[in-house]
Amino acid sequence: MAVRAALALGAAVLLVALIAAAQGCASPSELPSAGAARAVQAEVETESRDIEQGDAEDGDASGDQASATADQQSGAADQPPAAEARAAGADEGEEPRLVALTVSDGAALQPLWPAFDGEPGMRTVVVGRDAARVTIAAAAERGVSVDWLDDDGAPLADADSEAAGWQIDLPEAGARLVNISTTRGDDTNTYSVLVVREAALAADAPCAAGSARRPQPAPTAVAVEGTPIVVNSTVDDYFVLYARSETADGSVLETPVAVRLGEDGTTTLAENLAALPAERYRVERYHVAEPADIDGDCIDDIVELANPLSMNPLHPSPRIAPGDGALAIPDLAAFAALAYKQEG
Repeated sequence: MAVRAALALGAAVLLVALIAAAQGCASPSELPSAGAARAVQAEVETESRDIEQGDAEDGDASGDQASATADQQSGAADQPPAAEARAAGADEGEEPRLVALTVSDGAALQPLWPAFDGEPGMRTVVVGRDAARVTIAAAAERGVSVDWLDDDGAPLADADSEAAGWQIDLPEAGARLVNISTTRGDDTNTYSVLVVREAALAADAPCAAGSARRPQPAPTAVAVEGTPIVVNSTVDDYFVLYARSETADGSVLETPVAVRLGEDGTTTLAENLAALPAERYRVERYHVAEPADIDGDCIDDIVELANPLSMNPLHPSPRIAPGDGALAIPDLAAFAALAYKQEG
């Protein structure tokens, strides 16, 4: 590794010089000359040979240690990196956490949004349109008990206790919320998974021909006491934040500016712009199991929240196809998959 790093450094010197010259970011007198760059490269290569010789002398001594390390790593290969240390055991006073969480629809593992990182909270997953059952696999730290609960907090039975993981049957329509409660002593955390069947996304056009917007559930008003707006919540809730503005003719215009899934305890609501005075905001609470359709596109808010790359619960535009782009970029891997790549 040291040899590669040293050689890379020398190559970088040459590369920086070439790029700087091409971009005109410095005068020729300010740039290292090709001879100077070659001199640096030669010095690096000399040091690299010395390092390589030293590494060879130490190779026998480090071989056993590397073998032991490989054995340790092989046992944790299936666990998320952030959770490897916790998987071996945790102090009694630490929070009860999961170290792994996956969802399969029978055909393949489906990605969680946001990705699992060990932290409690709500995640959504979209499964195949023909999926009637999903398997949720959850691994906890040593000494942590796990309880499976439905959206009302009642015990959730395993639909097939002989199969690996926890089997969850899906409703014919709508989403299924599964709560996973972890406990150690007096401490409890909740991990929630909202499962949405892809069939709910069949309408690619807002209120497609023949579809009718279903009756909307009655929301519960939530008081706004200041900014930032923090509301009491559970994972069974979701919230719509409205902002009021005044038009040129003096009338008041109220616009939904954020839709947010509830968290266990409290949830902070905010729009993407600088905060207005608290009196210009209004908040509504809805139940995840009975979602509204805020933008009126005949696709409910929970389905759209579950598909942040292609949908927005605040905008009734058609769903964006994966090959055409995304409304949000969650991580570098998603960016790399969507980014334009020029051949040659």
